[in-house]
Amino acid sequence: MHYRPEVDGLRALAVVPVILFHAGLPGFSGGFVGVDVFFVISGFLITSIIAAELDTGRFRIATFYERRARRILPALFTVMAVCLPLAWAWMLPRDLAAFADSLAATAGFVSNLLFWRTADYFDSAAEFKPLLHTWSLAVEEQYYLLFPPLLMLLWRLPRRWRLAALVLLGASSFVLAQRVSQSAPSAAFYLLPTRGWELLIGSLLALSGPAATDALARSRALREGGGLLGIVLLGYAALCFDHTTPFPGASALVPTLGAALLIVCATPGTAMGRVLGSRPLVAVGLLSYSAYLWHQPLLALARHRSLLPPGHAVMAGVALLSLLLAYASWRWVETPMRQRGRLQRRQVFVLAAAGSAAFLALGAAGHLARGFPGRLPAAAQVSELDMPRVDNGWCFYSVDSLPQLAVGAAGQGCWRGAATRTRRALLFGDSFAAQYEPLWHRAGQEGGLAVHMVSTNWCHPAFGDAFTGPRSSPAYAQCLDNRRLLQARAGDYELVILGAAWGNLLRRGQLDGALQALRELAARVPLVVVMPSPRQYDGDVTAAFQRSRMHGEAFDIADFPAAGDALSVAAHARLQAEAARHANVVFVPREDLFGAGARLPDLAADGIPFSLEGWHISIHGARQAAEVFLRSPSWRTLRARLPAATDAPGARPAQRSTAS
Repeated sequence: MHYRPEVDGLRALAVVPVILFHAGLPGFSGGFVGVDVFFVISGFLITSIIAAELDTGRFRIATFYERRARRILPALFTVMAVCLPLAWAWMLPRDLAAFADSLAATAGFVSNLLFWRTADYFDSAAEFKPLLHTWSLAVEEQYYLLFPPLLMLLWRLPRRWRLAALVLLGASSFVLAQRVSQSAPSAAFYLLPTRGWELLIGSLLALSGPAATDALARSRALREGGGLLGIVLLGYAALCFDHTTPFPGASALVPTLGAALLIVCATPGTAMGRVLGSRPLVAVGLLSYSAYLWHQPLLALARHRSLLPPGHAVMAGVALLSLLLAYASWRWVETPMRQRGRLQRRQVFVLAAAGSAAFLALGAAGHLARGFPGRLPAAAQVSELDMPRVDNGWCFYSVDSLPQLAVGAAGQGCWRGAATRTRRALLFGDSFAAQYEPLWHRAGQEGGLAVHMVSTNWCHPAFGDAFTGPRSSPAYAQCLDNRRLLQARAGDYELVILGAAWGNLLRRGQLDGALQALRELAARVPLVVVMPSPRQYDGDVTAAFQRSRMHGEAFDIADFPAAGDALSVAAHARLQAEAARHANVVFVPREDLFGAGARLPDLAADGIPFSLEGWHISIHGARQAAEVFLRSPSWRTLRARLPAATDAPGARPAQRSTAS
């Protein structure tokens, strides 16, 4: 096919929004759609080349994969190699272990499967994953593993039947994407079956031939209008889409059809053709692959090195650096390696296999060594910086992140606290209730309470079907089961303790349902306790603390932003007001957990933050908070209101905690 500078200009319009989106710069909340534009461009260009060679009988599978290896691997391996020493120097063990997994998965072009499988309830923030963006490369390479042989088979059919078969395949993929984006959004986002239709749009453009463009060629008005509509669709998606947009279902038609219109209509002589073919856009488009490769590792590593979330100026500087490095890798890595005279085909395949094997081995080593925790100085090695889950000796039934767990009664049999006392308490809610398990285990031992701990992901106290997570998660079914238990057995307990992400409920308009549940429980239970949400920080506080110890830098939690905490504070005010209306409801203020007895608010007496990742408190933090709580006015009030403890034969004992 002949060279079209407009397509390189379109590449520029794809890569720049992606970079700005990942940099977190305002105004590009939908910049992620640049990847969808790349899919259409890739499908168009690669299919055009394959079709031309099939028409002349020159297509060879080995030649095709040699070209892919020359195009994809040199720059990719360069970026991965540069990441290695920086990841070793700057990443905490859990992050380095996750990076090692992604290193191996990227080398095998299955990183989309890895990120799909690890996108769970407690997954690290996406912006801290240096190789997250390689999921799209994996999707493309999986597509090109299957598509050329399929096209060779279809080439034996009449042209209209080829197109019909691919249209049917693309339509099936689109319908699947639309359905799965509602029920399993992570799978829809990362997997080839729900992304293939976007590449097939480009492939169908390439295969439709002159017949599809003759009308446009005869009508300048159609070409001008189509080009204008295409750029409007791209701009709308990049500027107006955000994390709440269902994707990649019907919404993905906006950027993909926009890209298709620009490929067909932005021809030389049209206004959009002149814009896309302009030298600045073509220059950025030529660098687009390298720029795409560099930007995410640089942005992620900058976040790992910073104790506080980097500001917009820093992120803009890093984004600019990615373009400078993109030029260097395009000039001295990409371009030379695409010249066939430098290496023979056999050498290309041998080097590709050797490079992949090396990164697979490095990834396996990092995984097996669990991120090499020995790199950390002793001051940064703090035990129990984790959530108290059922797999580490506690009770939180995290069915969303632990696939081996079965939904049902197995998630409702965990007891902690006193072993033999007959006074029984129920700790109920989501992970924001579960975070207090070590605290209530200690309080139960102190106060003679056997504490039944029932919690799962996103399951706030309520009696309806309101849920703050994806209903496709098994946690939804577990939540409904937990609520049935609460409804049927609340009266069996002397004390019910409630916890939730109260600020999130307020934001989602679901706090009223939780307040209604509180009223109903107050009418049935001798004593109800409402636990507050910890301060909601705008980043991973514990990671920042550990990085400060790792790099020998000062850590001041007062510097850490917590703008998102305002919703929790507002929700607490409503909960406290509701508690004041009932003589048997106690709202525990934050200062009774994290204030008195600590060196600073939200910093425990040992100088370690209570907070885990910025939202929950850790097991260590809960143990520290328990000592503050047991000296607080709230605990004295609860002790005074609880009925006297008595031993009785046949009372259900609390299971011993393996983490106590």
